[in-house]
Amino acid sequence: ARIAGCLLGISNSRRLAYASSETNVPRVFQKNPSYDALWNLSSKVQGATYLSIVPRGGEPYSMVEDGGLDKLKSEFVSIGLSQTKGIVVAPGGRGYDDTLSHAVRSIWSAVDSVRKSGAILLIAECREGIGSQGLEMYLTGRISDAKLDRVEYADGLEEVEYVRKLKNDYSVTLLSTLPEVYVESKLGFRVTSGANEGLGKVLSSLGRTSKMNVITRACETLLAKS
Repeated sequence: ARIAGCLLGISNSRRLAYASSETNVPRVFQKNPSYDALWNLSSKVQGATYLSIVPRGGEPYSMVEDGGLDKLKSEFVSIGLSQTKGIVVAPGGRGYDDTLSHAVRSIWSAVDSVRKSGAILLIAECREGIGSQGLEMYLTGRISDAKLDRVEYADGLEEVEYVRKLKNDYSVTLLSTLPEVYVESKLGFRVTSGANEGLGKVLSSLGRTSKMNVITRACETLLAKS
């Protein structure tokens, strides 16, 4: 019963965050209603600890117990990058790119390294498909951009906003196993069948001498602008 209550609390925290946010644009290491709801939940469960697991190399690296955001940030790899016209970014491999849902949640620490209207080559296998009810509803046409503000919350609905921001602010080329009909007509991303082809597409739009940032494990990386 305790585990079921915690899982329900996690689900409800996402719902609360979506309903309370003025914008659903991803905010890396910033408090939001979801964070506050989970923190409050842990304080109400007897013997509970608010435990954050920091990954490194695809494995658990450290555990931060009852720590705030500043303490958690200090455990991540921090790199200084200047903004460029394009980036090649991967969420971090298995466990982080198994679904489109995982992928679009995991890359935002790296996106600030590319200029607005720049090009992104996103490498995410998505072997298990879409991954969330909200994204599935969007990609199958059960909700549209026009009706997004009026639809009842479903798990992952905020990820639709993430996809829309990527589509509106950048030129995205996706290397994945997802059907092309989803990627091109629904996501509005370009499709590539291989890394070399995808890189060629990006460089052809930017110019062959353009500089690009390459971030292979975005979920484990904290960007410090230089």
